Amino acid sequence: MYSKLPIFILTLTALSFLASCDNFERRFYEKIDQGQLNAIQNGSDTFDLATITDFEWDSVILIRGNESVPYFKEEIEAFLHHQKNEVHWVYKTTDLPINRDRFYFLTPDKKIIEKEIKSGITKHRPAFDLVYCSTDSNNKRFWLSKNECKFILTSNSRKAGQGTVFMYPACTNPPSKQEEPNSWTVNEYNKDGLRIDITNHQMENFSIHISRKNETLNLDLNALHIPFKTPGVTWVNKDFVCISTWWSGPQARNLFIPLGKQLKAYIYIDKDIEWADSTTNNVLYVDTVLNDQVHLVLENLKSRKKNLISYPLNPEWPLDTYYDSLQLTKKKLTIWTDGKPSSFRMKM
Repeated sequence: MYSKLPIFILTLTALSFLASCDNFERRFYEKIDQGQLNAIQNGSDTFDLATITDFEWDSVILIRGNESVPYFKEEIEAFLHHQKNEVHWVYKTTDLPINRDRFYFLTPDKKIIEKEIKSGITKHRPAFDLVYCSTDSNNKRFWLSKNECKFILTSNSRKAGQGTVFMYPACTNPPSKQEEPNSWTVNEYNKDGLRIDITNHQMENFSIHISRKNETLNLDLNALHIPFKTPGVTWVNKDFVCISTWWSGPQARNLFIPLGKQLKAYIYIDKDIEWADSTTNNVLYVDTVLNDQVHLVLENLKSRKKNLISYPLNPEWPLDTYYDSLQLTKKKLTIWTDGKPSSFRMKM
């Protein structure tokens, strides 16, 4: 059955106004600079994007330029078309020069107004970073409605003119507390009452904050002796949260948070994890490499049942390379080595 939602075929006209004429860039960065000062003093500040525009608009998207090569118009047009897929776009823009950012405002009469500014990453201090809305555990939404552009501003530096100002739209939740200097918190997940924030403590430690209704779970990776690079949420299902804390090639170290009746525990398997499957809650990891044999374990996170799998190690391969590829289903594990498959039946 075809969708009954209206589809608009639009010819969008770019109405570009230079910053030198309407002072959009100046007003925008004045808000960022003052917002950082207020955030340093009070923990956060507010910024309504509509207060610096002199035209009506319904939604906006920010395209960020590169430092070394232009962002070509064909790439921008394809990205805009993909992000606004309820509208058939017939819209042409221009290349975005290096060290420039560009706002695309969609007006009520379905026109586009472009506002270009110097790069908020490389050409202005403090830098600014826009936190996007999540559509699910793996995807973000880049268009923001006018109401969502009432930002909460926070700063990861206690010194004005340094660090980064984070812009949290109304569809996200900013950190609730003021952090120590040079640390910052990123909201990794926020859906159906479950929120996951990860705080970077000057790259010397990471802490993970999980909340659900009136429950909270805080995990300090240094205190738990868990290795890390830059932790992030890998997936969330109805049973578990999977957070990757460290990785190298196909191998990783993961934290698993059970989403049972109480939010109070975590599972950490101190092994090189080769596969963590969100559909079956099965985890495959290297147990030992001994006597020219690789010994793998396939463990189910809910039942904690294990399957032991062993196969010969190729002595000509590097020490940490055990196979060409893996294929894991609910009932079978297939390991490809030297172009040949070996299959193992699973009993979980």
